[in-house]
Amino acid sequence: MSLSDTDFESLDASQLLSPRKDDGSLPDITFLKLRPGTQPYVNKLGYQFDKNETSGIESIFTNPEKNTDNIYYNLQGMPVANPTKGLYIRAGKKIYIP
Repeated sequence: MSLSDTDFESLDASQLLSPRKDDGSLPDITFLKLRPGTQPYVNKLGYQFDKNETSGIESIFTNPEKNTDNIYYNLQGMPVANPTKGLYIRAGKKIYIP
């Protein structure tokens, strides 16, 4: 899918420098916000949300088979063959090697 300037409400990047509101919340900006009715908007691409709607993680599940391995992972999720000093993940738990 290709995008055009008309797919967005605004391309004014100076909005990113807008000050916070008096209550400390972020300013309302339209920079790179998809225009309703455009194909990307209909396909639910980009950031679109209703301020009155909550969103977040609906459920969490783990695969017990993956949590029982003895592989060490770095914090980027990459396997580490020979871990040295540092923080790692192993069997779903944080491991610190001094």
